[in-house]
Amino acid sequence: MNSLNTDSINLVNPEELSILQIASLMRNTSIKKVNLKFSKELEDDFFRRKPFIDLAQKELNWKSKINFKEGLAITREYFQKKLTSRNQ
Repeated sequence: MNSLNTDSINLVNPEELSILQIASLMRNTSIKKVNLKFSKELEDDFFRRKPFIDLAQKELNWKSKINFKEGLAITREYFQKKLTSRNQ
């Protein structure tokens, strides 16, 4: 890396999703039935979270190649294989 940057850099998908959207994606792709539990929001909690990737694009010439849903499927498959191989 040819950069003088010493701060952390977010390497994330810039797609903005709510917690409910993420939970729904996980529930819809789950083999087991998943119930959602809604809690009161925290006083100092953010209402919106959009990852800031401008620094990664500038310093590393980096951008996400897959969307969140694809990444979730890849992650699920990885851990399913790990669990399956562990139980054999």
